Amino acid sequence: MIGFIALLAAVLFVLYANGMFTFSSKQPSEFYAVFRQVTGMKVGSEVRLAGFRIGTVRSIKLNPSDFQVKIGFIISENIVLPIDSNARILTDGLGGKAYIDIQPGAEDRTLQPGNFILYTQGSVDILDLLAKAILSSDELAKIRGK
Repeated sequence: MIGFIALLAAVLFVLYANGMFTFSSKQPSEFYAVFRQVTGMKVGSEVRLAGFRIGTVRSIKLNPSDFQVKIGFIISENIVLPIDSNARILTDGLGGKAYIDIQPGAEDRTLQPGNFILYTQGSVDILDLLAKAILSSDELAKIRGK
Protein backbone atom coordinates (compact mmCIF):
# COMPACT_ATOMS: atom_id res chain seq x y z
CA MET A 1 0.00 0.00 0.00
CA ILE A 2 2.82 2.43 0.85
CA GLY A 3 4.47 1.63 -2.51
CA PHE A 4 1.23 2.47 -4.35
CA ILE A 5 0.89 5.82 -2.56
CA ALA A 6 4.53 6.66 -3.30
CA LEU A 7 4.05 5.75 -6.98
CA LEU A 8 0.87 7.85 -7.19
CA ALA A 9 2.65 10.81 -5.57
CA ALA A 10 5.55 10.46 -8.03
CA VAL A 11 3.19 10.37 -11.04
CA LEU A 12 1.29 13.45 -9.81
CA PHE A 13 4.57 15.29 -9.24
CA VAL A 14 5.80 14.52 -12.79
CA LEU A 15 2.47 15.63 -14.29
CA TYR A 16 2.49 18.83 -12.22
CA ALA A 17 6.14 19.59 -13.07
CA ASN A 18 5.41 19.22 -16.81
CA GLY A 19 2.40 21.54 -16.63
CA MET A 20 -0.05 18.74 -17.43
CA PHE A 21 -1.74 18.93 -14.05
CA THR A 22 -2.57 21.95 -11.94
CA PHE A 23 -4.13 22.57 -8.58
CA SER A 24 -5.78 25.78 -9.74
CA SER A 25 -9.53 25.88 -10.37
CA LYS A 26 -9.00 28.31 -13.28
CA GLN A 27 -8.37 26.89 -16.73
CA PRO A 28 -5.30 28.03 -18.68
CA SER A 29 -6.02 30.51 -21.48
CA GLU A 30 -5.81 29.33 -25.10
CA PHE A 31 -4.49 31.61 -27.82
CA TYR A 32 -3.59 31.22 -31.49
CA ALA A 33 -0.91 32.44 -33.89
CA VAL A 34 -0.42 31.89 -37.62
CA PHE A 35 3.04 31.24 -39.06
CA ARG A 36 4.50 30.63 -42.53
CA GLN A 37 7.27 28.31 -41.28
CA VAL A 38 7.09 26.08 -38.19
CA THR A 39 10.13 23.81 -38.55
CA GLY A 40 10.69 21.80 -35.38
CA MET A 41 7.39 22.69 -33.70
CA LYS A 42 5.22 19.91 -32.31
CA VAL A 43 2.30 19.50 -29.94
CA GLY A 44 3.77 19.78 -26.46
CA SER A 45 6.46 22.31 -27.40
CA GLU A 46 7.05 25.04 -24.85
CA VAL A 47 5.73 28.61 -24.91
CA ARG A 48 8.10 31.04 -23.16
CA LEU A 49 8.14 34.64 -22.09
CA ALA A 50 11.50 36.16 -21.09
CA GLY A 51 12.99 32.65 -21.13
CA PHE A 52 10.45 31.37 -18.60
CA ARG A 53 8.02 28.59 -19.54
CA ILE A 54 4.47 29.94 -19.43
CA GLY A 55 2.61 27.42 -21.58
CA THR A 56 2.42 24.58 -24.06
CA VAL A 57 1.53 24.13 -27.73
CA ARG A 58 -1.80 22.32 -27.99
CA SER A 59 -2.48 22.10 -31.73
CA ILE A 60 -0.76 22.61 -35.10
CA LYS A 61 -2.86 22.77 -38.26
CA LEU A 62 -1.97 23.57 -41.87
CA ASN A 63 -4.48 25.69 -43.78
CA PRO A 64 -4.50 24.15 -47.30
CA SER A 65 -5.89 27.30 -48.92
CA ASP A 66 -3.03 29.65 -47.98
CA PHE A 67 -0.40 27.15 -46.72
CA GLN A 68 -0.04 28.93 -43.39
CA VAL A 69 0.09 27.07 -40.10
CA LYS A 70 -2.22 27.85 -37.18
CA ILE A 71 -0.78 26.99 -33.78
CA GLY A 72 -2.99 26.84 -30.71
CA PHE A 73 -1.31 27.13 -27.34
CA ILE A 74 -2.27 27.50 -23.72
CA ILE A 75 -0.60 29.81 -21.24
CA SER A 76 -0.87 30.16 -17.47
CA GLU A 77 -4.06 31.88 -16.39
CA ASN A 78 -2.12 34.52 -14.43
CA ILE A 79 -0.31 35.81 -17.57
CA VAL A 80 -2.02 38.77 -19.26
CA LEU A 81 -0.66 39.67 -22.70
CA PRO A 82 -1.02 43.07 -24.37
CA ILE A 83 -2.93 42.94 -27.66
CA ASP A 84 0.17 43.97 -29.65
CA SER A 85 2.33 41.12 -28.36
CA ASN A 86 4.62 39.25 -30.77
CA ALA A 87 5.11 35.47 -31.13
CA ARG A 88 8.17 34.00 -32.78
CA ILE A 89 9.52 30.49 -33.17
CA LEU A 90 13.04 29.99 -31.81
CA THR A 91 15.23 27.01 -31.00
CA ASP A 92 17.42 26.19 -28.02
CA GLY A 93 20.86 26.58 -29.54
CA LEU A 94 21.97 24.91 -32.74
CA GLY A 95 19.65 21.99 -33.46
CA GLY A 96 17.78 22.32 -30.16
CA LYS A 97 14.07 22.03 -29.48
CA ALA A 98 11.79 24.60 -31.07
CA TYR A 99 9.56 26.76 -28.87
CA ILE A 100 7.32 29.81 -29.14
CA ASP A 101 8.81 32.96 -27.64
CA ILE A 102 6.28 35.61 -26.64
CA GLN A 103 7.41 39.22 -26.63
CA PRO A 104 4.85 41.36 -24.79
CA GLY A 105 3.72 44.56 -26.43
CA ALA A 106 3.04 47.95 -24.86
CA GLU A 107 -0.68 48.36 -25.58
CA ASP A 108 -3.06 48.79 -22.62
CA ARG A 109 -5.68 46.52 -24.18
CA THR A 110 -5.10 42.80 -23.60
CA LEU A 111 -5.58 39.59 -25.55
CA GLN A 112 -8.59 37.56 -24.50
CA PRO A 113 -8.69 33.74 -24.54
CA GLY A 114 -9.34 32.56 -28.09
CA ASN A 115 -7.70 35.65 -29.68
CA PHE A 116 -4.93 35.50 -32.27
CA ILE A 117 -1.49 37.04 -31.78
CA LEU A 118 -1.24 39.07 -34.98
CA TYR A 119 2.49 39.75 -35.07
CA THR A 120 4.44 36.55 -35.73
CA GLN A 121 7.80 35.39 -37.04
CA GLY A 122 8.22 31.81 -38.21
CA SER A 123 11.15 29.51 -37.62
CA VAL A 124 14.46 29.84 -39.39
CA ASP A 125 15.93 26.69 -40.94
CA ILE A 126 19.63 26.77 -40.00
CA LEU A 127 20.63 24.14 -42.58
CA ASP A 128 18.95 26.16 -45.32
CA LEU A 129 20.83 29.28 -44.23
CA LEU A 130 24.15 27.41 -44.19
CA ALA A 131 23.51 26.01 -47.66
CA LYS A 132 22.73 29.50 -48.98
CA ALA A 133 25.86 30.91 -47.34
CA ILE A 134 28.04 28.18 -48.87
CA LEU A 135 26.50 28.67 -52.30
CA SER A 136 26.82 32.43 -52.13
CA SER A 137 30.49 32.20 -51.04
CA ASP A 138 31.19 29.84 -53.99
CA GLU A 139 29.49 32.26 -56.37
CA LEU A 140 31.42 35.17 -54.87
CA ALA A 141 34.69 33.27 -55.40
CA LYS A 142 33.75 32.70 -59.07
CA ILE A 143 33.05 36.39 -59.54
CA ARG A 144 36.40 37.31 -58.05
CA GLY A 145 38.06 34.74 -60.31
CA LYS A 146 39.41 32.43 -57.62
